[in-house]
Amino acid sequence: MTRKFAALAVVIAAAFAVYLWRGSRQPLAVRAIMARAARAAESGGGGNVLARPLPASSPAVSDGDRKLLSDLKEIFASKNDNDPRLDTEFRNLTSAEKELLRQQYRALPPESLNERGTIVFLIGRELRTPEDFAFLTEVGNQPVCLSLGDCTKEAQASEESMHEEAAVSVTLTYPQRVALKSLENLLSRAQHSGGGDPTQLGMALNALGAMTGSPVSLIAQKAAELQSRYAHLRH
Repeated sequence: MTRKFAALAVVIAAAFAVYLWRGSRQPLAVRAIMARAARAAESGGGGNVLARPLPASSPAVSDGDRKLLSDLKEIFASKNDNDPRLDTEFRNLTSAEKELLRQQYRALPPESLNERGTIVFLIGRELRTPEDFAFLTEVGNQPVCLSLGDCTKEAQASEESMHEEAAVSVTLTYPQRVALKSLENLLSRAQHSGGGDPTQLGMALNALGAMTGSPVSLIAQKAAELQSRYAHLRH
């Protein structure tokens, strides 16, 4: 492992820390390691996510929904997390559109960390219904992903050395971290505004409570921390 990559790993970890606190999408450094994760998944057990068809051919899917899923497929293929469509076509999602995104999340292989994280981001920035919060709870409690190429297998030391351990750890828990950040954003806005929907705040705190049992210890600890910090918002 070269010094250059070791330094890059530190930069990636720092960049993701900035992302977590500012609540924006992935910085360039994080997207770089996500691309590496995608390549590892394709060469390992995860397969090519684009080889798995989106459910756009279902008779229950409208033309508008097919367009949404087609746009999502194109964005995933381009690996461009700054695609402007994410801020136009994927705003004000209906309950049906969110359900399609949830189905797509579950259809993706677990190694598709960037794609899965993007879907969590899209739903998590518009939290409204019990289904939205249940989905974030599901993500936060999903099994540990053990390596970039195959979530079911520990990586060999030659593949992921100690120099890049911090950056890889961030990448492997990316969907869960986005779920946590989405809940934190909602609670933080309510705290600063002195308002917020009591029902939504209760569902957010309940989701955090459920995530304290996450099989990923870092996620469980962060969920407990956030639950304690914002407990006073429960009505």
